[in-house]
Amino acid sequence: MAETSCPPAGDERVDARTGLPLPDPFPEYIRCPHCGEPEVEVWCYQVRVRCHNCGGWCEHTPMACRGSTPACRARVEQEAP
Repeated sequence: MAETSCPPAGDERVDARTGLPLPDPFPEYIRCPHCGEPEVEVWCYQVRVRCHNCGGWCEHTPMACRGSTPACRARVEQEAP
């Protein structure tokens, strides 16, 4: 599961498994609470996503700094209700 704290300002986000820098915006993978699918892809700016296996909605708690970069900011604003 994705890290829940934000990186320090100016630091690059790094994939914990590979050590490679993450793009901005970047994908995260969460487990579906309905069917247990272990890899439902959700982008860092999304607050919910539909499971590709069962079609159920999966809630996602993004990092507090979501939308802090120009690439993400536009997407966060598009998703605002």
